[in-house]
Amino acid sequence: MRKPLGRGLDALIGTAAAGIEIGADNDIGAGAGGAHFRMAPVASITAGPFQPRINFDKERLAELTRAIQSQGIIEPLIVRRIGGVSAAGEIDGPRYELIAGERRLRAARAAGLEAVPVVVRELDDRAALEMSLVENIVREDLNAVEEGLAFFRLVEHFKLTQDEIAARVGKSRPYVSNTLRLLELPQPILNMIAKGQLTAGQARPLLAIESSDAQLSAARRIAAVGLSARGAE
Repeated sequence: MRKPLGRGLDALIGTAAAGIEIGADNDIGAGAGGAHFRMAPVASITAGPFQPRINFDKERLAELTRAIQSQGIIEPLIVRRIGGVSAAGEIDGPRYELIAGERRLRAARAAGLEAVPVVVRELDDRAALEMSLVENIVREDLNAVEEGLAFFRLVEHFKLTQDEIAARVGKSRPYVSNTLRLLELPQPILNMIAKGQLTAGQARPLLAIESSDAQLSAARRIAAVGLSARGAE
């Protein structure tokens, strides 16, 4: 079961799929909140600038590729329309920017799919980042560094408070605050977290150490011994 969120993924993308009819221009119908379901050519979808995910596990991506080759894509990608205009001024087919589902898109390309199911939403930049972040948190796919960087963008670029971020992603304010604080650690430690060598709980006590060299030394010891978060404290 997916864990509940303050603004759940279903509420964000709209899932009123009952009574869907095939329409013109490959539209499959409209869902709640103005969402449109359709099949879109893989070549028409570009990666957006608001993807919080940085690291992609090659083995998991290969597994997903095999699953898609066998079963197709079960859950649609979330995109927003960016249009496409030819030199003659005519629409050269709809173009889309990916909001959520980058692993599925990469696996679909690797599997040789020509078209994928998508949910088309009308979103501004902030809403695009929020939706992408929530979708990944629902799946528990982001590491703490990726989450922290996404929270940081919401604070710095879109001027959201930590309370507002917490409400949007269904987390507590201390969770948001602690995740942001991890970004204060030296880059080598952030790399260890991103690679799964260190958990957020193991890394958080390192913030109490003033020297960067001492922080890194302690981080390596924690990882080497496999101390629990409590043990790290």
